Amino acid sequence: MTAEEIETFQTDNVLIGETFEELTLRHKKELKDLNAKTTALKKTATKGDKKRKKEVQNEIAKLEAELHKRQEEEVRKFQQQPSNKSEPSGKVLNEEIKV
Repeated sequence: MTAEEIETFQTDNVLIGETFEELTLRHKKELKDLNAKTTALKKTATKGDKKRKKEVQNEIAKLEAELHKRQEEEVRKFQQQPSNKSEPSGKVLNEEIKV
């Protein structure tokens, strides 16, 4: 399983069982982690190395864009989910009672 497949699998699983508050808290944590990573990347570029500094800026922009895109998609998917999550489990309980 590739890293992208694992991320997709984790994202899909988390969205199914998580509340909107948990989703926003996770997004805040991801943003905080990204900020720490960008700070570390910025420190790797020395002052005199303009080429490396430009590469770091491009990498940071790419990481930020990917994170924001993924988080917006997760929020959109979350909003599209049916709000009544207890209905499927209720049907199962009714079927179990009949048996």
